[in-house]
Amino acid sequence: MKKLKAYVPPKVVDQIGISQFSRTEFDLLKQTSKDRDGLDDNYEEYVANVANVKRNMKKMGFETVDVPLTVAEIENFCQTNGLENIGATRAQIVQMKLSGQL
Repeated sequence: MKKLKAYVPPKVVDQIGISQFSRTEFDLLKQTSKDRDGLDDNYEEYVANVANVKRNMKKMGFETVDVPLTVAEIENFCQTNGLENIGATRAQIVQMKLSGQL
């Protein structure tokens, strides 16, 4: 009998979108987001944490893709869809942009 190869499930996600904010946009985000207390204290901390996330994702075999965001587009998306400017909404925008839906 022929030995079967081990089952390897297909990758569901091979790219992870990472939101990218300029210094100005990050400062605006800190002023406008509903979850501002959970955001990094300053832009330098944000940049360092993004770099750390990207390294960790790469170690786990994922490709990261930088997805630029502006507060204006977040606020527009929130207003159009009746959502709040929180992390889950921003993550949804990133994934939609990454997949070409926005």
